[in-house]
Amino acid sequence: MPITLPARALPSDPAVGPPPEAAAGACAGAERVAVVDPSWGRGLASFAPSGPAQVAAAVGAALDAAATWAAIGLDARIAALDALMAELLDRTEQIAVLEAADSGNPVAACRRDLVDVAAKLRHWSAMARTLPGTRYPGPGLHVDTARPYGVVARVTAYNKPFMFAASCAWMPLLTGNAVLLKPSPATSLSSLLLAEVAARHLPAGLLEVLLGGPSVVAALVGDPRVRRVSVIGSVPAGLAVQRLCANSGQVKHLTMELGGKNAMVVGHGVDVPAVADACVEGLSLRTTSGQSCQATTRLLVHEDVHDALVEAVAERVRAVRLGPATDEASEMGPMISAEHRDRVDGFVARAVADGAVPVVDGRRPRDVPDGGFYTGPSVLDGVAPGAELAREEVFGPVLAVTAWHDAAEAVALANAVRYGLTASLWTNDLTEAFALAGGVQAGYVWLNDVARHHLGTPFGGIKDSGTGSEEDEMALRSFQVRGVLHAGGRRG
Repeated sequence: MPITLPARALPSDPAVGPPPEAAAGACAGAERVAVVDPSWGRGLASFAPSGPAQVAAAVGAALDAAATWAAIGLDARIAALDALMAELLDRTEQIAVLEAADSGNPVAACRRDLVDVAAKLRHWSAMARTLPGTRYPGPGLHVDTARPYGVVARVTAYNKPFMFAASCAWMPLLTGNAVLLKPSPATSLSSLLLAEVAARHLPAGLLEVLLGGPSVVAALVGDPRVRRVSVIGSVPAGLAVQRLCANSGQVKHLTMELGGKNAMVVGHGVDVPAVADACVEGLSLRTTSGQSCQATTRLLVHEDVHDALVEAVAERVRAVRLGPATDEASEMGPMISAEHRDRVDGFVARAVADGAVPVVDGRRPRDVPDGGFYTGPSVLDGVAPGAELAREEVFGPVLAVTAWHDAAEAVALANAVRYGLTASLWTNDLTEAFALAGGVQAGYVWLNDVARHHLGTPFGGIKDSGTGSEEDEMALRSFQVRGVLHAGGRRG
């Protein structure tokens, strides 16, 4: 098998290996890729990346499986997926500990992720039953038609690996497709566990995991039998897949949920303690250690409440307990790798050198394990609007604070980035609320809230934060090839 797992540091009965046939076609002679526990800097596993032959074979097997899967009908598909979810929920603790060790996300957050994703999957199954077929007015009969693409390629990011693996598979499977999942090389273990469990409930070849990096994505996206591609990742990753689709010589349906440099815009007259709590929640420290595309990492605050809010946020940030992800006492874990930790710390160092004030400097945290990839949360005040830290996605626990005077200035500051994924607006002034909400350019905007997704609402970005949406009815429909049947009144 292409993956080797030591027993230590993993739950009992790890069962995370793929089916034996998944090893066939692994890239011959390729150097094995190490999977490292970021809390300790120790190796968890290793795998051989999937080679071109394995990718091609997986696409062929997926096409065969998809034909059978589509033919059994929606009720049978939902029944099989419900059984799969039931087993996953039975293994919540195993998945949570594996996920924490692999990703560095706190184990408590990993448990919550499984509960959250189960609620989403149940909702989507119910949604699939109610997808209407539209009948259009006019002479004769005009009705919607829908069929699956066949094979859907889904490329996912490292920061919430199990949630992405399960949620990215569900909608395509509900609509009759097979799914080829390409997780991040840094966090492949829970995706492999999902595939191992799925093999007991779904037809062979219907849900497979392909291991590796850009070469695997290139082989998958370049395959002419793959017409539907979806990406969750950084802007550079999305642009790379967009180029691959364009160079394939085919028109492929591509949707992308990419990065963000998201603003929390705070007006005057707010409840400072409540907003400070929300600011820390929006940083995603206790879920992904700040490594989140939706995190609100820019605090744009009205000058009247600036000092009080920055002080309250700093107090809360300093209280966040940093430690190993599998330790129940840890509220925040490490960065995914030493390289990424150094990248995050580099943003802080350059911002301070450029004149930002380090209200909280999380670099070089104490009382964390040697060898782990730790950096604590940082709060930097006085960040100039054009500064690197105000414009570029850090993907880490760093808050950039900038003061503003009026709503027009706040909107301009919020929109002065290439991204447009989320925004969080806080005000008790109705006029100010309308001015902010009507002007801020983001796909998902919270007013006096942050971080939460209501079931069934679309989540996706504008500008460089992506195309299309996740989690809503339109996303479900996007995994179907849609058309119209026109039955005229003429005799055949």
